[in-house]
Amino acid sequence: FLKGRLIATLTNSVYQLGLGGAPAAFPTATFTHQDPNWLWKSITDGPSAIYVAGDSGTTSEIHKFTPTVTGTGVPVLTWAGVTATMPTGEIIRTIYSYVGSFVGIATNKGFRVGEIDQNGDIAYGPLLFEPTNGCEGIVGFDRFMYVGSQNAHDGGSGLFTVDLGNSTQEQTTRAVRYA
Repeated sequence: FLKGRLIATLTNSVYQLGLGGAPAAFPTATFTHQDPNWLWKSITDGPSAIYVAGDSGTTSEIHKFTPTVTGTGVPVLTWAGVTATMPTGEIIRTIYSYVGSFVGIATNKGFRVGEIDQNGDIAYGPLLFEPTNGCEGIVGFDRFMYVGSQNAHDGGSGLFTVDLGNSTQEQTTRAVRYA
């Protein structure tokens, strides 16, 4: 449930479900990915969009959906394109929007922080850490994001803490890294 909408995914399709009232027929898909092997994995929202992440097993993307006002005056969700594509082989497990500016991206390779620009697009930085089994599960509190991992902490499960208030920019690539 994001931005007053109930969003559902089924295989390679994204749906906006109705709220309340009598049960209705399953709605027409808001968007269907062209790859029949595509599976949606995680949903989050930002200031002006809803983001849905998925993969085909080798390729992973974050798609942006925005509300569009129809002739009836009721906004409906509209696919607005791909806003982020991961490197081949890096699969998104969880995305998490925080404080309207950041998107945590937990993948099978590790963790990245993305920033949401004024158009609602996401630009992500380098992997901040790369535990053997990758990361999943993200939550935010204060200026921090906490990211879960398995077998990365002396063989045990645990959390990584990312300080969104403490960033540095690499001199050669100009990429932003968070402490």
